[in-house]
Order: sequence, then C-alpha cells, then structure tokens
Amino acid sequence: MAQFPTALAWLTALSGVLWVVLELRQSRHSRPEARQGDRGSRALIGVAAVVGIALAVAASRGLPGLAMGDRVVAAWCGLVLLLAARALRQWAFWTLGRYFTFTVQTSADQVVVTTGPYRFVRHPAYTALLLAAAAGGLYVGNWLSLAALVVAVTAGLVYRITVEERALSSDVGAAYREYAATHQRLVPFVW
Repeated sequence: MAQFPTALAWLTALSGVLWVVLELRQSRHSRPEARQGDRGSRALIGVAAVVGIALAVAASRGLPGLAMGDRVVAAWCGLVLLLAARALRQWAFWTLGRYFTFTVQTSADQVVVTTGPYRFVRHPAYTALLLAAAAGGLYVGNWLSLAALVVAVTAGLVYRITVEERALSSDVGAAYREYAATHQRLVPFVW
C-alpha cells in the first residue's frame, strides 16, 4: 500500500465518517403508510458492497502488476469522486424528501419527482453509490480493484432497481411509466 500524504489520509477518513453519519441519519426515515416492497434488495446491496471490497483488496494484494501508475494521484482523484458522490446522494435525499427511504416503500399517492438530479436519471442516489464504489477502487489504486468494486455494486443495484421499478410502476402507475420512458436509470444516455 502506498504511503499517502497525511492531509489525504485525514480528508479521506473524514469523508468516510461524514458518509456514514449522513447515511445513518437518512436510514432512520421510513413511511409507515407506504407499502413495503424491498424483497431483500437493501441487504443485497450491502452484501454486494462487502463482496466488492473483499475482491478489491484481494486483487490489490494478488495482482500488484495492475496497480495504477501514481497511487497518490489516484487516491486524490478517489477523494474528489467520493465527495462528488456524497453531494449527488445528498441532493437526491433532499429532492425526494419524505419519499426517500432505504427500503423500497411506495404508495398510490406518491408523486413522480422530476426535479433536481431526477431530471437527469431515475436513480441518482444509486448513481452516487456507483461513483463511491469507483472512488474506493481509485483509493485502493488497482485497476482490477476498481472494476471489482464497480461490478459488485452494480450487480446489487440492478436487482434493487428491478424491485423498485416494479413497485413504482404498480403503485404510482402511468405517471412513473411515462417518466421512466424518457429517463435512463443510472447513467444519462447509457442505462
């Protein structure tokens, strides 16, 4: 592992703590009036992240030839990407307001939000999780680690998005289906 400058190490640690605190705060929010439809997707995302981290560490140790050229620069880029991911995720939290929950919860009175980051993609909070996974891969400083984290998190998110969109189509109805027809899921112009 490269020796990182003290400022980088501290800023990364503080960013990680901030991420955890904001996630814990948001995770307390629920909608008792809503229909629960998570189908294990929240847990699966956690498992996918843990698997991705384990694979990233193993790749970094087992295939040092795939290390990124300048590990310090890669780590700084990872920190910037992590901060951008946090900003995007927080923006998604604020934009959805009471409708943002960590488990899939829907109701017939739920409105389709098309403002903020939802103007660009249907699931910007998940896009932020993918950016955070990429940031972790950059911080580890190994190309295979980067790929492992992104692929593992993407796998968990694909299942979550399938579950969530099925629930939204069922409970919110035509308004959500019309929105979905004109907006990509995670990456503008791609998917």
